[in-house]
Amino acid sequence: MKKNLPYIIIAIILIAAGLLAYKSYRSPSTSSGPSANNQQTSKETKQALKAVQSQMQNPAEQDVYRHIEPNFSFNYPKGFKVGSFEEGDGETVLVQSDASNKSYQSYSNLAFQIYISDFDEDITLTAQRIKQDMPGIKMDNAKSVSVGNITGTAFLGADESLGQTYEVWLVYNKHLYQILSYASQKDLVDKILSTWSWQ
Repeated sequence: MKKNLPYIIIAIILIAAGLLAYKSYRSPSTSSGPSANNQQTSKETKQALKAVQSQMQNPAEQDVYRHIEPNFSFNYPKGFKVGSFEEGDGETVLVQSDASNKSYQSYSNLAFQIYISDFDEDITLTAQRIKQDMPGIKMDNAKSVSVGNITGTAFLGADESLGQTYEVWLVYNKHLYQILSYASQKDLVDKILSTWSWQ
């Protein structure tokens, strides 16, 4: 392997009423954000999670995001918006509730991100390999998962700002995908990832 997995630092920024969670590629940063406990356990967030998970059972209540180069797509609930921006040597795709949409204002604080970066190997990324390259990383309940028929690793991590996180890492066609959300939003992220398709 020519390079180790990039170490990504998590930060939190509130944009309007929505949550923007992003990782800065290889550059330490700090952020003052909302309390992790408040974000993960509020009654409103739990109700919103129940509603959007129900939406992921009904294709009519979903939109489709299509990414170009690398090419992939996935479904996400109506009432969310998807954007992307360059970050360090990679790109962040941010999926978050759309606070400007009055029909879905109760969905505030629901979000996850996908950080995409070049990788010089085409491998099945295992928990063992991640720990080998990043000995200090916290990985609880690590298990193999399939994203669009590509095997990766899902695990519970931890961050000082976010609290417990849910992460899915995989490699496909020499790109590393690092998917991040709050641990409390694991089921929603899994439902969205189950619709993932490589183009």
